[in-house]
Amino acid sequence: MTEIVKNSAAGSIPNNAAVSPIPTNKQIVRKEVAAVTQNAQIRKQCEAKNLFADPKYARQAWKSVGTAILASPAVAPVANIDTLQGAIEDYSYKSLVADTDKLKAAYLRPGEIREPTEIEMIMRCQILRARFDTGAAVFVRDTLGAKPVDESKVEATVSNPYESMTDDELEALAAYRESRDRQTVTDDTVTGNTVTSEG
Repeated sequence: MTEIVKNSAAGSIPNNAAVSPIPTNKQIVRKEVAAVTQNAQIRKQCEAKNLFADPKYARQAWKSVGTAILASPAVAPVANIDTLQGAIEDYSYKSLVADTDKLKAAYLRPGEIREPTEIEMIMRCQILRARFDTGAAVFVRDTLGAKPVDESKVEATVSNPYESMTDDELEALAAYRESRDRQTVTDDTVTGNTVTSEG
């Protein structure tokens, strides 16, 4: 025990000395920060799961991601041009580059750098394939909005003429019908007609 006291007085604690189980303020703060950080991460994950549980939000989020990817510059083709797919991809990329160069020259922007986007590449390749591939032709037709309507699947919609009317217009219509009905009853009693309901 005297050895521990002597070493403590000298400012050093021997290796075999007992360490206090009470945490220091720094240790407490680190644990709290770690717990808060972990709780924040868990909360964010739960919020994201809740958001993506809503199909409408999930569709919109994936649409945004897809739009961003499609708007990014296309990668130059690396395929073998000896294959049909490689030849179409190579021709599409080169023709899109030529088209963008023509547009830059037309708008007096020769120094502007613009590569064809992924959606432009997809559309150009599909349009070229549409000459001999029915699936590509259907894709192009549907994308351009020319898909024929199957009349056998068109649902009959019930139109409600009162849907577009305001509350004031509906109240005025109800008042008119009520006054018309009172007028009909009055006319029937004056002429002596009896009104019977069939049912």
